Amino acid sequence: MLTYPLISAECLERAPEPSKSKSQTDVQAEIHELLSKLQTNPNSSFLHNQLAILYGDSGNFSGFVKEMNTAIKLQPKDPINYFQASLTYGQNGQQEKQVAMLEKAIALDSNNPVFRFERARIYESKGRPDRAKKNYLDAKQLLAAAVERGNVSTADHVLRDSRAVKGTYFDSFNNAYTVEHLEADIEKALARISK
Repeated sequence: MLTYPLISAECLERAPEPSKSKSQTDVQAEIHELLSKLQTNPNSSFLHNQLAILYGDSGNFSGFVKEMNTAIKLQPKDPINYFQASLTYGQNGQQEKQVAMLEKAIALDSNNPVFRFERARIYESKGRPDRAKKNYLDAKQLLAAAVERGNVSTADHVLRDSRAVKGTYFDSFNNAYTVEHLEADIEKALARISK
């Protein structure tokens, strides 16, 4: 399964993104650090999101659900929370919740090529190549448009508009999604389902 790292641009330097390769001790230390930060900033959707990711990585699914629901409650219009929830629900075999959360993310950021790519992958896994192909093509078009918006101006980062710059897609909340290999992944997927 391909994964596209998610980091909120708001706090890139304050909390590193969790990694599956970290030891359980490292994950527990990061959880403890985030819990300490939440003591002083309990209304940070970002910190609750990051804690949810760590809980998900450590196998604490109920902790993931609690923290992600808190992140969503604090920032209900931020698509990254729904997208991260979708990925984790999918990894835990809860396809209905995976799709529901992905659809909420798409509703909030219909220009996000990563979201469309994930929707295409779900359709492909369900044996729906026609819908998968449409969403892969949508993802390709959205990525090209985001790159074009990113090339328009170096000051574009100040605007609350989605754009892709140097392999990173920024949504209107300034959340960052790695899209460096997305175009190649889309082309491989299109070739695969066209056979």
